Amino acid sequence: QEAKQWSGLFEESFGYKISAALVDKLKQDIHFYTLLHDGDPAGTAMLFGTGKTAGFHSLGVIPSKRKKGIANAAMGALLIEAKLRGFGEVTLQASEMALPMYKRLGFKEQFKMLNYQINKK
Repeated sequence: QEAKQWSGLFEESFGYKISAALVDKLKQDIHFYTLLHDGDPAGTAMLFGTGKTAGFHSLGVIPSKRKKGIANAAMGALLIEAKLRGFGEVTLQASEMALPMYKRLGFKEQFKMLNYQINKK
């Protein structure tokens, strides 16, 4: 049930789907978080690690809950979690919308990624 909820929130936040079955399969190696706002589901985040590097991914907030500080609060909690797990650095991919927040938190831009969409709708 948690994987299904996470999958639905992810799709609403990003506009594409990661299946609940895949979330269930990966939850042994990746930490999936459901973000809450006033007790209601509001978004998603993932944390995984390799060596001393934590990766933050899929930090997204559903449109109806944006601009309420949810992503910023989630980043603070994820940074604490990464530190408690013994990671020495954090990497992530930033959308243009989230880039100012990450920079305010102290992240430094290293390079830009380009994406190619194979199947256009």
